[in-house]
Amino acid sequence: MDAADKQAVVLALAELALRRPGWQTYLRELAAEFGTEAPTMFDNFQQYSRDAVPAIETIATPFPHAKALRLHLVTLLNLDPLPETTAQVLDVAISYVLKHHKDGTAIGGRR
Repeated sequence: MDAADKQAVVLALAELALRRPGWQTYLRELAAEFGTEAPTMFDNFQQYSRDAVPAIETIATPFPHAKALRLHLVTLLNLDPLPETTAQVLDVAISYVLKHHKDGTAIGGRR
């Protein structure tokens, strides 16, 4: 894969991360597989694309009780040990569900 192809893939990953904020860490780590300069490219692409790509929703800090719910879920489903990146994604996803369940805007919920 040549440099232009790598840049195209890193750009696609960066824009997907803007659309799916819960995947940010995972997609940045995946971009790093395309070379030592790829994480910087990923960050730059995100900075330049931020206004052009609408995010679905950003939850910067997971809710405090999201981790406790994740730990319960991991134990219940016997998923331990869970990779840290996966744990972070789950914390954000659980926070999203909790937020929207509480205000009635969850997917399939009433508004």
